[in-house]
Amino acid sequence: MTDTERARAFCQAMMIELEDQWTRARGHQERHPLREKMRQLAWITEQVAAGEDLDEILERGRVCDDAVRCLVCDELKPRWEQVKARAGV
Repeated sequence: MTDTERARAFCQAMMIELEDQWTRARGHQERHPLREKMRQLAWITEQVAAGEDLDEILERGRVCDDAVRCLVCDELKPRWEQVKARAGV
């Protein structure tokens, strides 16, 4: 599996997790925090699909003007590091 494929699979798994949380929360508000996290993760996934490096995206996103993006990147960074460590990357 290439780094890009691994990053894309990671993003998809994280989206499934957020969607499951959304379903359990029965959230219907447009600006619900889970919904906002899903939007940010969708943006990150698009960037990865376009060939950007997930490590760089997460690092840049941890310090930016968008509070939700900062939060999502901060939450994803250690989980992504675990995935890479298990893969021996």
